[in-house]
Amino acid sequence: MNTHKTISKNDIPSRINILILGGGMSGLELAKHLDNRGIKDVIVIEAGPADDCSHINAGDEYQHANELWKNEYADKYAYRSWRSLNEPHFSIGSCLRRRVGGRSLYWHGVTLPIEAETLQYWPSKIVSDLTETWLGGPSLYTQVQSEILSWAEKSHDTDYRFKLSDFNFKIVPQATRNIGVSGRWEAYSPLSYWKEDNKLRSQPIIIPGYEAIALIIKNGECIGARLKNIESNEIHHVIANKCVLALGTIENSRLAAQALYNTGYLIEKKITGLVDHIVQGFNVTLQYSKIPIEISKLIEDKPGAIFFSRSLSGERFNLFFTLTPSDFGLDLEVWTMGEQIPSIQGNISLETHDGNRPLSISCSLNISEHSLIKKEQNELNLFWCEICYKTKTPFYPLSFEGGFTVHARTMGDVFHEFYSPGRIVNYNIPATWISPLGTENHESSTLPLGEVLNDQHEFNNINNLFAVGPSTFPRPGAANPSLTTLALSRRLAYLLN
Repeated sequence: MNTHKTISKNDIPSRINILILGGGMSGLELAKHLDNRGIKDVIVIEAGPADDCSHINAGDEYQHANELWKNEYADKYAYRSWRSLNEPHFSIGSCLRRRVGGRSLYWHGVTLPIEAETLQYWPSKIVSDLTETWLGGPSLYTQVQSEILSWAEKSHDTDYRFKLSDFNFKIVPQATRNIGVSGRWEAYSPLSYWKEDNKLRSQPIIIPGYEAIALIIKNGECIGARLKNIESNEIHHVIANKCVLALGTIENSRLAAQALYNTGYLIEKKITGLVDHIVQGFNVTLQYSKIPIEISKLIEDKPGAIFFSRSLSGERFNLFFTLTPSDFGLDLEVWTMGEQIPSIQGNISLETHDGNRPLSISCSLNISEHSLIKKEQNELNLFWCEICYKTKTPFYPLSFEGGFTVHARTMGDVFHEFYSPGRIVNYNIPATWISPLGTENHESSTLPLGEVLNDQHEFNNINNLFAVGPSTFPRPGAANPSLTTLALSRRLAYLLN
């Protein structure tokens, strides 16, 4: 992949066929499949640098990977261009990762599909492609999961399951692979397609260090984009046959709001529907002498695995847990991940008077979501009660006193508590936490397929402008968005041809 620190007229092909704005998970996966199909004159624009192509758990700072992920101030690539109107949501801990590869260099490889009951709210043709058959072969979900697990030299153990209390647990499929014996590992990234000896190679061209300022619209058609050099602030106009928004939900929404407002389809520069997953949980350290045989067997049979169960109540969330042996004992982490339903309550708007923070984000929890939060807490308590019973520990209900407010203890707070050098261990005492909206980094649903976009991923009101990634999800479900993101990028690569 060719990369350029600066660009001039000579650096850009005289005719660009497809301009992909965004060099993260969705944009690079799209470029990969366009390349596989032999499509020429494709350019990927990324605001961040291409200095480091390594996953954070595989690079030089792999021992500090959790700190880089959970503390934005520790990561030089973390970037936030907006202000929150609903603290603590979309504030501290909520950020973009401005680098070639984006969040694909941070995730844990979780590949779960969106639940069937949620896909009922998606366009039927897209659901069929995702879950039934794609181009006469297996479904997109099947193809993508199979290929990235093959990259990881793994298979999905669909038969492994067990009961704990009333929960029916299975193993979360993870597209991750170990690197040597040093403790380094990486999750799948489309960058792996372009890397050779950890360097970028060959086409398509990736141009880092350029921010997409605005789309160029003429007679209801997108004909390119205005790009700004991050270092010099120089503006370049780039013309293309087709443009694809692949910058992530927030940046996709910024460009879409500008374009739809300027063409008369919005009365203000605001995009609604913004959501993130509703996540909360607890961490606790168990004494090795008290670990029940069922738990010991899990550690022995499936070390490092993430286990999950659907909600017992049939609600729109999953419950997960991990087991990590440490010098102090067995660290148990348990959490729920629930679906926030898109509404006008979550929105992204442009503030033209604020050059430093041009975007404002409003996103909070409504009454029905507070009901979901309570049900998540009930099932976390059921799980904890079972652990207490098996370890012969007195059960006290989990306390989430701070709620989803500025006073709440977050996952990052608990991480620092559990992994600080001077930690004093309180065995069998759980520390609860919540993730404010925006900090799970699963924001989505502002440019939904079947509404803002048609079934071809093209904007209904602007020709030759397409979008991909979680911003296009009509409903996000309770699953990590990456499998669906990769599947939709593959789908769009075919449609653009």
